[in-house]
Amino acid sequence: MLLANGNAASSTFVNVDFSHSVMTQIEAFNTRIHASSFEGAAFDEGDFDGATFTGCSMRGVELINCDVDHLVVNGVNVGNLLRLLLGEEGRFQP
Repeated sequence: MLLANGNAASSTFVNVDFSHSVMTQIEAFNTRIHASSFEGAAFDEGDFDGATFTGCSMRGVELINCDVDHLVVNGVNVGNLLRLLLGEEGRFQP
């Protein structure tokens, strides 16, 4: 599946197989995604602010140059955790 320049703001996706899809410049603000798979998927320049993923497979997901401020995974604020580990410069602080 190739999705480009799409607007899925405030949408709901349930049991969708996004495996090996390429999604570029997707607006998914406040989107709800449930029981879906993202194995091998690529997202380029997307906006998922306010989105909620529940029961989804994120196995093998890699985030590169992404704003993870306020990203919460299973109750852990990843943005805050990374700031503690990496410091304000974005480099590991032993």
